[in-house]
Amino acid sequence: MERRAGYYTGLAVTYTMWGKTDRAVRAPLVEEKSAPAEVRQADTMG
Repeated sequence: MERRAGYYTGLAVTYTMWGKTDRAVRAPLVEEKSAPAEVRQADTMG
């Protein structure tokens, strides 16, 4: 699950760099659906 969460985070960054902000906004939403525990753990770490 950790890899999946990291994948979507990187995807959001990449989409932002490409100027595709609509997709960049959706990537974290998909991330939270696919690995919710991992996303919440990362939020509490820092």
